[in-house]
Amino acid sequence: MKKNINLLIVDDDHFILRSMTRMLGRIEMLKLFEADNSSLVFDIIKDNEIDCILMDFYMEGITGLELMRLLKEKKNTIPVIMLTGQGDEELATTIMKAGAYDYISKKRLSEQDFAETLTKMVLNAVSHKQEKDEEDRSLLALELSEARYRGLIENSPILIIRFFPDEYMVSFINDFFCTYFNVERFSILGENILHLMPKSNHDSFKNYVENISPENSVASFEIKTKSDGELKWQMWTIQGIFDSEGKTAEYQCMGADITDLKKTQMQLMDQKRYLQSILDSQDNMIIVADRNKVYEVNISFLQFFGFYSTDDMQKNFDRIADMTVEMEGYMSPEDSKTMWLENVTVDMAEGQYRLIAFRQEGSDNIHYFSMKFRPLSIESDMFVVEFSDVTALEERSKEFENRANYDALTHIYNRRRFLELLDRGIKNARQFNHDLSLVFFDIDHFKNINDTYGHNIGDEILKMLTALTSETIRCSDVFARWGGEEFLILIESTTLENAAKMAEKLRKTIMGYEFPEVKNVTCSFGVTSYHPDDTVESFIGRADSALYRAKESGRNRVIGMKKKTG
Repeated sequence: MKKNINLLIVDDDHFILRSMTRMLGRIEMLKLFEADNSSLVFDIIKDNEIDCILMDFYMEGITGLELMRLLKEKKNTIPVIMLTGQGDEELATTIMKAGAYDYISKKRLSEQDFAETLTKMVLNAVSHKQEKDEEDRSLLALELSEARYRGLIENSPILIIRFFPDEYMVSFINDFFCTYFNVERFSILGENILHLMPKSNHDSFKNYVENISPENSVASFEIKTKSDGELKWQMWTIQGIFDSEGKTAEYQCMGADITDLKKTQMQLMDQKRYLQSILDSQDNMIIVADRNKVYEVNISFLQFFGFYSTDDMQKNFDRIADMTVEMEGYMSPEDSKTMWLENVTVDMAEGQYRLIAFRQEGSDNIHYFSMKFRPLSIESDMFVVEFSDVTALEERSKEFENRANYDALTHIYNRRRFLELLDRGIKNARQFNHDLSLVFFDIDHFKNINDTYGHNIGDEILKMLTALTSETIRCSDVFARWGGEEFLILIESTTLENAAKMAEKLRKTIMGYEFPEVKNVTCSFGVTSYHPDDTVESFIGRADSALYRAKESGRNRVIGMKKKTG
């Protein structure tokens, strides 16, 4: 309620006008305006915000009804309280029907409480007007809101359909729904919404609806439909609309066409299947990966590592590291964490090769692979990694290496490889100034063994002696067959004295061993130590001289020899 009320008193009887003004002028909250003709009424209304009009019905040249009509024509809604003469009750009824808020008889002017009664009527009229204005504003806002909502849903490119819980009866569809499905609105309204979708979706749709509650008011699902012979896909969101008691009053479904998206997805799936078929047609193992994840593999890769699918492989990728064999010159198990791409860049990837070895579960055989890296594109950090099985080549290479470095009969180093290792040992001794000793020994009377028992027995003696020696010396000692029945042992970080002790131990071990057929075999040993002036030839020559002296001294003994200086 306003603190001050502007009241316009209209009467062409100046005595009554002044009487009313004096009487109501005592009321502080009332601000009074006076008019004795209709023209002045409109002038005052134009220049002031009048809250209520107290109007005499009978005025010169115009009646109260006529003046009210003129006010309405000018869209004026100020509440009017009509002053009537005595015996005008029937007229007053007419006045009320014409739109006056209330009326009061002039005969009450003489009453003591007239001013109080009239003030209450004015206050009630103003209050009623404010409530009516507020109601009109709310109603207008609601109408505008509904109009906006209606305009939005009717013109929206979103499919909208609403239905009641009872029998899933459709209560509303928007224009876009009708256009999209090529249906008439009135042919759909009142129908069961299930009739508008394929039967295959009925159970899932009812399940979505039944699970909607005030706590879980929204659900989403995808539907494939056929319209005019064309397949279409929509993504729908269904939402519950609840009353004040939390009961479902209505359901609203809003859908968006995702046909283009689904077609694109299907095209991508077709392309993926096509590319997968190309990958699977390759005998080599192939993966597509970045440094953190494998995205695609071919069936050869899955089968080799025992995976059921790409998902199975991604979940159990550690199995690949477990199957990787740690070998010098090959990629390590740790490298699998970055898909073997740790040091590979897009610029240098093309044509790069790495070697890797795997041992399949339950197998002792090692499979060797050459890995080739190719960038998938310049823009991305993804690569195609191709594994070519080079096991046969690797085994053949090792066979050639063995032939080049190992004695075919005894499987210890041959002369060529020993000379390489001796040269390296001499360089280390010079660089680090540590001791280096050499033992040269052969089998006593080996020619007699061959002549007496045959070369096969002789070969067996050589192999057994080699095994016995290998078990006796250190793992770090270099043991080689020099030729025939002659052998060399290179002993690093060992003085001449200690090397002689080792040779003596070996001599006794061989002498105490019972060989087949021959029974007892003895060996003679020559031992020397490296001198900075030595060459490979002088070092071996001095060991050979020591061996020769041991033989001349009666065989089956150890002779040590230092380099003569001075």
